[in-house]
Amino acid sequence: MKVYKPKIRKNGIGLPGYKEGWFKLKNGEKALLYVTDPSKVACIPTKDSYSVLLSTGRPRELFKSMNELWKD
Repeated sequence: MKVYKPKIRKNGIGLPGYKEGWFKLKNGEKALLYVTDPSKVACIPTKDSYSVLLSTGRPRELFKSMNELWKD
């Protein structure tokens, strides 16, 4: 399992308990973050060379719903 941890804020907000905007991750990747709870984050890769990381109460259910919507 990959670990996605923000390293440098490029353009965004970094407040205690909230990260929003463009960040460079420790693994060198670029990501758009909307994170309030780092223990419950869904990482959604894009075709445009970045990932979207967002806090959600139930990440597994989010991915299940996304898979059902985007089935071939």
